[in-house]
Amino acid sequence: MLDGSVDTLKRRQSLLRRDAGRRSGNGEHGGPVALPVLRPCATLRPCLWCWVTGNSGVGKSTVCDLLRDRGESAVDADREGYNHWVDRTNGRVVVGPPDPVPAGRLDRFAWRISRTRVEALTTGSRGRVTFLFDSVENEVDVWDLFDIVVCVLGGYSQGGSVTDIALGIRTRLGTGRAIPAGLAGRVKAVAVFGNPLRLSGRTIASAGDVFGSRAAEFCNTGDPVCGNGRDGAAHLTYHLNGSVEQGARFAAEGIGRG
Repeated sequence: MLDGSVDTLKRRQSLLRRDAGRRSGNGEHGGPVALPVLRPCATLRPCLWCWVTGNSGVGKSTVCDLLRDRGESAVDADREGYNHWVDRTNGRVVVGPPDPVPAGRLDRFAWRISRTRVEALTTGSRGRVTFLFDSVENEVDVWDLFDIVVCVLGGYSQGGSVTDIALGIRTRLGTGRAIPAGLAGRVKAVAVFGNPLRLSGRTIASAGDVFGSRAAEFCNTGDPVCGNGRDGAAHLTYHLNGSVEQGARFAAEGIGRG
């Protein structure tokens, strides 16, 4: 739970300072990603800034709302205007793309966060643990403003298989680039729904000992994708039967434990 989140995160901060400056990981296009150098809080201003990232649709906004309900200071960057579309060719901010996005548009335009807005947040949130939830192309550009960077992973159906691959688990879709060992500790929670991995008799917990205790796995009775059932509708109701909310609570508790 989050009752002791300040003390927990302070302990986590102390541990993370030991490896400040380490460089490892892979970026969106396979290039190196720099781990954040931890920024000490200003004198007489106790604070902890925690960046929470994760793949699209994993439930970051839901977790953000849950933290707010528990009295924590939490910011959803997408909903609160921290992000914008940028033309890669000249760096100018542009109006968001139409829906659906035209083919090839994302090759030219990028979804990025405003460092100025984040700097204002870290200056204004005095004396509190503050969580900022986001997933943008340039997030590493603001990691240095945060004391802690953590990640939440999740996926539905084949998205569950993509999550498995990220965790280093071989699936029917094959294999791919897994999370580097040096970053594994930053993954605080994993939530998958209707994960095909179960058809092979495995779960994230049984497939390895690194992420099992941090994973919540949901498979509805009768779901043919994860449970070899015959009820196609069972695969479509995770957002209706409380599973998503349970996964979000699990993620919130994982973040709170630090």
